[in-house]
Amino acid sequence: MSAIFTRFRGWLARLFRRAPASAPQALGRPAAPPAPAAPEAPPAQPRRGAPQALADGQSFYHLGDLLEQLPDCRQLLRRLRRGDSDAARYHAVAGARILPHTSSADAKELKPQFLRVLPTAGMVYFPRFNAPPRADDMIPASLIYFQRFNSLHNVEPATGSIAVYRVSLAYFLESGRPALIIYHVALYPGGDIRFLREYSVRIVRLPRWHKVGSGKGRAPTYVRQATWVYPDLWDDAKAAKNPHGAVADVFRLVANFYDASNDDFQIRAERDGVSMAFNVHMGKGRTAYFFKDRDLEVTSDGRRKRIFHAVAEHPRTLPDGSTTMVAAHYRGARRFNWHGESVVITPPENAMRQFNVAAEDVERHNSHAGFMTGARAAAMARRGLESAPVNRRAT
Repeated sequence: MSAIFTRFRGWLARLFRRAPASAPQALGRPAAPPAPAAPEAPPAQPRRGAPQALADGQSFYHLGDLLEQLPDCRQLLRRLRRGDSDAARYHAVAGARILPHTSSADAKELKPQFLRVLPTAGMVYFPRFNAPPRADDMIPASLIYFQRFNSLHNVEPATGSIAVYRVSLAYFLESGRPALIIYHVALYPGGDIRFLREYSVRIVRLPRWHKVGSGKGRAPTYVRQATWVYPDLWDDAKAAKNPHGAVADVFRLVANFYDASNDDFQIRAERDGVSMAFNVHMGKGRTAYFFKDRDLEVTSDGRRKRIFHAVAEHPRTLPDGSTTMVAAHYRGARRFNWHGESVVITPPENAMRQFNVAAEDVERHNSHAGFMTGARAAAMARRGLESAPVNRRAT
């Protein structure tokens, strides 16, 4: 099933009218550590000697941690085109989320911010090389992503819900097409999640035989039966015992990972039409450290342009000898080239999660007039968010 979008001029108009949804990251010491992950979905442990992020776990602090993941995530997103081309094209524009090895998320309760915004879509990359080995030889999902729909033609109606999401898990072998697990959930006020049944036509054998030809031959009787069923998802014994709990946990986990990755300043790096998105600490000069070898750009007076950075509150002596305090603020270039990547820095109030227009199921519409593809919708939303004004004050 393909997703299409209505035109969303109203959303773009609201984007430029609204006040910032969240304040910029505070300068100085990092935020308090998040709660540990639920036992059912523990965070992957960093390898011995792997670079570490700061305590908040969602923003990169060391460059090596990021450079380990960028090439693999981009390769997998390209390979996803062979299994889910619509999702691959959408997230190639919107950006697949890359998180530090130390990231963790709650699988038991959705974050209030996610429930308030109800984002259109999101994708999170889980590093293959950092996944612990499993005794049952099963491979973990490398890309998990979700997309919000108004309704779907072969999914049962979710009366009273605030959103319907399609959740997809992509598994990659050494070569070939990715294997996909796809299911749908309904989200209700308060964060309750319900696993949705899908319309399915099955071949059922009846307890009767019918005559074949003019002789005495007989053959079993088969009929087509249409019914609502829950899709078979995992061979995992634990998940099979409680499929409703398993699908809800996976959705909460990836939704909370995605939501947390939008809480800081976003770095979106694009190469050959495929974008990756990640967070970098704005304090302690980390952007200058990460992108110190970016392409040279000079100002009108011949000096190198400074990268977007945080300026701490500091005193300033005026010409008359008096002193005034300069409030903490952000300044510097937000767009530049780095190692062949086209990079743009976006504040959290203009993060991609603010795009919350639900998709339409292409099968429900005979005419596609007035609609656009997911990739085009993502490009329009991204341009609007990246060009929206930045709150220059830092608190």
